[in-house]
Amino acid sequence: MSAAEQTDAIRKFLAETPAFADVAPELREKLVAALRPMKFPVGGALMTERALPDDFHILMRGKARLLGMPRRAGAESVSLGLFERGAFFGAASLASRRPLETVIASTEVLTLALARDEFLRLWEEAVDFRTMFANRVTLSEAYLALAASDAPITREAVSAAAESARVFCLPADRGRVEQNEDAWELFW
Repeated sequence: MSAAEQTDAIRKFLAETPAFADVAPELREKLVAALRPMKFPVGGALMTERALPDDFHILMRGKARLLGMPRRAGAESVSLGLFERGAFFGAASLASRRPLETVIASTEVLTLALARDEFLRLWEEAVDFRTMFANRVTLSEAYLALAASDAPITREAVSAAAESARVFCLPADRGRVEQNEDAWELFW
């Protein structure tokens, strides 16, 4: 496949992928220019919680499994979900600058990868890009919150926590978060 054909294939894929179909044309073209294909064999680690990922990935072909890795002695890893075409991962880790996700190829996988530096540049410069990720809680983040408590950790519990979670953006040097018996509350 020529470079022009590859670029056209990436452009078409993004236009057909719900999370990226409605982004501004200028942002989509920046992504098209920066994304590069990467292949992973069955069982290959796309990213782990042990290191900040080098890339943000969009799954183009194949299936990959998100794992919640044990935080307590004697605990087992939990399969949090199976990613398929159009799913993306790495944003939570890169945005927080902390390794949060373990993703393993369940089949041979082809992703479109956006290098860490380019992801962070777009995160800082493109509000549309940042808002695609900033106002949602990922399964990995929900898993880590549950793992820090004594709550039972199941795929269902993690999914429910991610779906019901709310994101609050606090100024860096103002406010604190406290928990009362009913809910988390913000105090200024």
